[in-house]
Amino acid sequence: RRESIELLRAALSVEPSSESLTLRKEAIRILVSICVSPLLPQEALDDVVCLSELAVATSARWSNCDAREFRDLDALASGAMNQEAGEVVELIFAASRVGTSGAESLDDAGKGRLSQWLDATVSRTDMSAPAALFRLGAYLPRIIHVHPGWAVVNAPVLLEGGMSDPILHPTWAGYIATCHLYDSTFMVLRPWYLEDGGRFEWILRWEAG
Repeated sequence: RRESIELLRAALSVEPSSESLTLRKEAIRILVSICVSPLLPQEALDDVVCLSELAVATSARWSNCDAREFRDLDALASGAMNQEAGEVVELIFAASRVGTSGAESLDDAGKGRLSQWLDATVSRTDMSAPAALFRLGAYLPRIIHVHPGWAVVNAPVLLEGGMSDPILHPTWAGYIATCHLYDSTFMVLRPWYLEDGGRFEWILRWEAG
């Protein structure tokens, strides 16, 4: 196990380059699978959290290797799924649940990790930020469910601009394009539904192809 941990650490610590990008992405995917494994031993939790922290902390450095400009929502939706920044967001939500069962709410430690990693994602200004924020939008219902305090405080920043331009404001676009409206999350998101209720033209164009 120690050898595997060190191999993942090395892959996540490598200097950014187009050649090492594939290795980093694979390390992130492996780490996600470890995080969600029911067989993850208790003694490995600290290592997994540290590796996840390393992936989040170094993600913006890879923007020059994997960033791209998006022409429209369709390009953003597909690009965010396989871009390094989007895959790190997948890791954030897998790693925040390390040590809990699927039915359990996050404990204080899990909420603390999630808050820290979400704050780092929201504050990104690199070229990969739209991909990260689009993927974050896909997790809005989960954030509201497991960490409502963070969601209520940060919703104004996350959803600023609503659906006025999905490229400039990708969080709301990520939510609308990938999620369903749930009763348990509606009251948090209600102001943005009301504000943008008359501006569905872009999503209608996107669905029409």
